Amino acid sequence: MEKATCQVAPSLIQSFNNGDDVKTKGLLQLATDPSSISANDLPHLLDECTRIEKQIEAVRQRAKELIANGETISGWRVLDVIRHKIIDQEAAFTRIWTDYGIEVAVRSIKLSLPLATVAVAGSGEITKKQAQERLSRTLDKLIEVAIHPRLWRQSE
Repeated sequence: MEKATCQVAPSLIQSFNNGDDVKTKGLLQLATDPSSISANDLPHLLDECTRIEKQIEAVRQRAKELIANGETISGWRVLDVIRHKIIDQEAAFTRIWTDYGIEVAVRSIKLSLPLATVAVAGSGEITKKQAQERLSRTLDKLIEVAIHPRLWRQSE
């Protein structure tokens, strides 16, 4: 079987090794010492990170395709990760309750505010916003509010 190769890889690796352009130098700097990157350099570097992340995912997808078609990639293989998902929550809850009792069924429930909000607003008598407000009052100190900063690209 022929070994799979990536046509882009040698030039990409060479470019990174040489630090041929400002983009590459900035990304190499980011990898080695992000604290030295100035605020002025970040808009361009963040755009490059977004571009490169897409290219990285495309490389990974190509490797999966080649391996699926019987080719080998030295040191790499594809693992099938099996995930089980309940497709009918209500039916599953009822079966667990029936077979194992109400305590086990209730302990099996994973509450989430988004799902509870949808359930409270369910019939359409109140909006999701109103449902959120009601839940906030009902659950009061049982809700922890955490802010997770997310970097977002502004439209120009």
